[in-house]
Amino acid sequence: MAQEEPKKEKWSKSVDFAFACAGGCIGYGNVWRFPYICYANGGGAFLIPYLLVAFTYGLPLFIMESSFGQLTDKGMIGSWDLVPIFKGVGYASLVMTFCQDAYCLVLQSWLLRYMVASFQSALPWETCYNSWNSENCTHILTVADLKASSNVTQRITLNSSTTTSVIEFWEREVLQLSVDVNHIGHVNWKMLLCLIAVIVIVYLCIWKSIKWASKIVYVTVPLPYLLLLAVLVRGMTLDGAMDGIGYYLKPNITKLKEPEVWLNATEQVCFSYGICLGVVTVLGSRNKKNHNFVRDSLFIVVLNVFTSFIAGFAVFSLLGFMAKQQNTTVDAVAEAGPGLAFIAYPQAISMLPLAPFWGALFFLMMFFLGLDSAFVYDEALCTTVFDLLPLKIRRRSHAMEKTFAVVMLVLFVFGITMVTEGGLYVFQIFQFGGTGWCLIFNGIFQSIAVGWVLGADKYIEIMSNLLGYSPKLLIWCKYCWKYFIPLAAPAAIIYALIRHERMSYSNGNLFPDWAEAIAWILTLAPVLCVPSWILYYFLKTPGNFSERWETIMTPQLFDEDEEAGDKKSSGESILLNSKEEETILS
Repeated sequence: MAQEEPKKEKWSKSVDFAFACAGGCIGYGNVWRFPYICYANGGGAFLIPYLLVAFTYGLPLFIMESSFGQLTDKGMIGSWDLVPIFKGVGYASLVMTFCQDAYCLVLQSWLLRYMVASFQSALPWETCYNSWNSENCTHILTVADLKASSNVTQRITLNSSTTTSVIEFWEREVLQLSVDVNHIGHVNWKMLLCLIAVIVIVYLCIWKSIKWASKIVYVTVPLPYLLLLAVLVRGMTLDGAMDGIGYYLKPNITKLKEPEVWLNATEQVCFSYGICLGVVTVLGSRNKKNHNFVRDSLFIVVLNVFTSFIAGFAVFSLLGFMAKQQNTTVDAVAEAGPGLAFIAYPQAISMLPLAPFWGALFFLMMFFLGLDSAFVYDEALCTTVFDLLPLKIRRRSHAMEKTFAVVMLVLFVFGITMVTEGGLYVFQIFQFGGTGWCLIFNGIFQSIAVGWVLGADKYIEIMSNLLGYSPKLLIWCKYCWKYFIPLAAPAAIIYALIRHERMSYSNGNLFPDWAEAIAWILTLAPVLCVPSWILYYFLKTPGNFSERWETIMTPQLFDEDEEAGDKKSSGESILLNSKEEETILS
């Protein structure tokens, strides 16, 4: 007699799914990626492509992925049993999620290091009197310096051999940065301890799966919003805040003619919403069959847009203040990526009264934003790996906890390479492997699978039966799945490949060929999962060419007996309404 599958736990409350998705989707991308991208791509005008892509690409795929999990009770790979020919999409999601998990845990470690450093009477990056400072260090102007100086235009002038204390704290103390990727060097023990702490915290959040996660999100999701509100209110009261916000929102309509603006909007939507990674599918698999995933998906997308927009005010009010104090312009102090979080922000915070308090508050907010995303993504990754294990292993005592521990240990091993002296360069390689156009590529195949192979009309009918009503929003999703995404998204990929530039250091020098090759391997690995699976599935299917093609292009929702009503197969559980399901389970 065949053993039964271990029963998958469900969210205890209907709002748990929304909270978990909010935690997973709202993070670094909203606070430091979106504001800078918005500013650099037309200011307020960027909201036009961003909102358009959010509701024509992000929302339809979010609904699709959450419904896949809810319909099948399976994760990022198993859910593709609905359309087996595209199961490679699930494996691609697994590879990309692993890459993003690996470097995000290190990013979380950097935030923890800054948060701990902020709990001091004076911020360690304010002065040049520390063991890690060089002879060329110049301390930044703190609030005490500004009050003591009668000449408010007196500012620091840097030459080619001079660096600020905030840069030296980041590069010489936190990273202990080597000259290039060829010099990986030794492990930074302080960062190693931070990485261990982050791994342990995340594991404790997920080791009991959703039993703990569903409770933790009620703390970790609202708390960053409260902290963000405090930073926003303080930032808006600073001298120069309006100048910064002006840079953030001033519309430059001519930017909309540039293809890169639209590519950046698409990549930002992918990163912000966690779509095309299978994470939403795993979270959706924890829903009860009649859960209203359409309502929650719309709520998450709107909340994400709102959070990104509001975070920009907090970010650029601080940058405006810093520019005003240094008698320079906002574009001279705004930086992209980690430089914004670990150089520009600390420098701005140092100029505030009660700087340690605001530093601790800011990095506590960033840490909790990242913690939400980290444990949601790791939950999805670990659950998917667990589902791939043989049934006899999954049914053993504490099998899930042990599997999660092994996966986190593997992530830790990869993370060690990023807390070495050359760790920042390894981080950049992994970050390149989770590049935005790979996510867009996955989204295209998801849309083709549902819009054309499975059939958008049939899938909408199934979802409507599941929900007990037919949301009009699904009609919008139908046209996005069938036409907009498959036709428009490839243009973004083509442009991304055309404008691609080799990886380089901050001084402009290029990464060596071997490092570039590793980055491309990490990039192409998920992309090749889809065609590789299609070829494998075609070859293993019996029959001649036409018979194989017909078989692999047939969705696994129904068989002939099911359609005739003669008997029910395992696939029919997808189509049961909630009342029938409750009766069977009872």
